[in-house]
Amino acid sequence: MPQPRWAVACDPKSAVANAESLGYPILIKPTRKARELALLAHNREEVSAAYELVTQQVAGCTVAQREDVLIEENSHGHQVSAETVVLDEADIRIAAITRTAAGALSGQVKRHCIFAHDPLLHNPVLRQIVMRTVRALGVTRGVLHVQMTLTPGGPRITDVSAHLADDLIPLLVLEATGIDLPGIAADLSTGRTTNVVPTRQQAAAIQFLYPPVAGYVRRLAVNPQVDSQSLLKRIVFTQKLGNRVTRGPNATAEDQTGHVVVRGPDGPSCHRTLDRIGQCIDTAVAPSSPIRAEATCRPK
Repeated sequence: MPQPRWAVACDPKSAVANAESLGYPILIKPTRKARELALLAHNREEVSAAYELVTQQVAGCTVAQREDVLIEENSHGHQVSAETVVLDEADIRIAAITRTAAGALSGQVKRHCIFAHDPLLHNPVLRQIVMRTVRALGVTRGVLHVQMTLTPGGPRITDVSAHLADDLIPLLVLEATGIDLPGIAADLSTGRTTNVVPTRQQAAAIQFLYPPVAGYVRRLAVNPQVDSQSLLKRIVFTQKLGNRVTRGPNATAEDQTGHVVVRGPDGPSCHRTLDRIGQCIDTAVAPSSPIRAEATCRPK
């Protein structure tokens, strides 16, 4: 299957050797835990530092598990995933295409968007690669999250999760298409007949919020003007005032301060709405534990 070149490292020295063999820039990430963490390195020093950060971030990592660090070729192109339903060996369907925009910092996913009429749903090359991938893995029933990069040479598979996607992507699929992936997964696991027919023709997107600096959360607030955004579905803060958060290459999903979900007629309208809502959210982080924290959040 078309995929990035990769190698597995057991220590910083082998990580550097593999990185130089594959060529810079290079991605450093765990193979099993904390999959949202992926650090981009451009030289030997950055590879060594990224290796240490990755091994520190993987919860419960022991010396015996340190071989679980992936050194992967950095594929250039748009990040997408196919939310795939496998009804049986001969019936493999792509329920939705998720387009992902990464944040300014490596490993921090900024935004996902799903459009019921995404042209990639009918791209024969992408569909063939997804079907070949499912069959190569021997999956005959279930819901899969197939991630890939759209390179100039075509789609390249970067990850396959044999379960529902993270980051509330199943919620976006439901909002945009009406397809209930958790319900489908439950039906398939119990042998019931399921329905993969879309009932909506919309778009939906999610924006993850990260702290502006590292420190302690002092304020999470929403400007009342946000009520004028008709496409807004919900704003959720996922931190408590006083929590310690990290900003930088070692930040993970646990450092997110919240997320915003919108639904609209197409992808561009969702992105524009998320941009406007972002200007209505006020997050303050203090470098030291604040004596007094403020909360004026009005989440929907």
